[in-house]
Amino acid sequence: MLNATSGVAQSYPDYFIPQHLRPADPQMAAMGLTGVAHRTGVLAAYSNPAGISDVKDLQFAYTRHHPILQYFTTDEYYTGQHTFSLAVPVTKFFTIGAYYWNLGFGEVEILKINGYGGKKTKIGIREYLLTPAFLLALDSTTNLHIGANVKNLKYYGLNDADSWLYDLGFRINHELSTQVLSFGATIHNLGSKLKVEGSTREYEMYRWYKVGFAFGNTNAKSSKNKKITYLWTVEYQKNLNQKNLNMDENRISTGYEKLEALNTGFELRLFQHLFGQIGYVNDVSGSKNHLEYQGFTYGFGFETPEPLGEKIPVTLSAMYGRSIQLGTLDVNIFSAGLGFHF
Repeated sequence: MLNATSGVAQSYPDYFIPQHLRPADPQMAAMGLTGVAHRTGVLAAYSNPAGISDVKDLQFAYTRHHPILQYFTTDEYYTGQHTFSLAVPVTKFFTIGAYYWNLGFGEVEILKINGYGGKKTKIGIREYLLTPAFLLALDSTTNLHIGANVKNLKYYGLNDADSWLYDLGFRINHELSTQVLSFGATIHNLGSKLKVEGSTREYEMYRWYKVGFAFGNTNAKSSKNKKITYLWTVEYQKNLNQKNLNMDENRISTGYEKLEALNTGFELRLFQHLFGQIGYVNDVSGSKNHLEYQGFTYGFGFETPEPLGEKIPVTLSAMYGRSIQLGTLDVNIFSAGLGFHF
């Protein structure tokens, strides 16, 4: 068990890491941390909120990051992260999503001034998220998707803090004869600064910008009965303000303040049910980060694109994704999903 004087407060990873680099979406992790131009379904909100506008059924998903033992203690002090996600198609053109995720850091012991009589408290980061998304048909072959995330972020335990934040995103899908070409862009973490409870301290959040395109026949109408389909994507990402946003000005830099990357991902599907994915995260900032941000990613899974049957109007999915190591945080993600067709 740790005490409050051991520096655990300085060991918080930035909110930026669990939300954008350690995402609650195995497919995003597996395809080089991309998704702004191609991700659909209930988990799309983590890469581009506009992506959930394609949801046709009520969808629920649970995501789990494998917990790991932290390096600064010999006790069981884990960083497990779990997420609950729900998407509801209100109309053919409007979908709303609701999400909750929690990144736990276990328990610490807060000692009194004399070093005795301490109490234990759980510490971590949690977020509540609401996502409205709209689908607009521009013509018979082109659709415009628009979405937003409204997020309430909370640090709890030590250095309690909270903030209201917003993400905005759009995507344009244009269907060619047998392929779909997509372009998307998002900006993350607009809104208020992170306010520390019981203090006048406020910290600006990372403004994270992403733009990308995707090409393939996986989502083409003409590919519904194809045995093999594919999807390829390229995505540019950049931290716009490039400031040190740690909870304490005396902390060591996380190394992600000047993050700039050009990532790519590829997916191959068999019979529209089984899929494998690979990607590459490529740091193009030109700076030597405190934590390395580059390497290969991969994942696999299955999903039923249609309900199992008239008497069983449900869809199933399960995915696994592994991305690059983020310091002591292992990006090792599993999700299970369930959809209900009405």
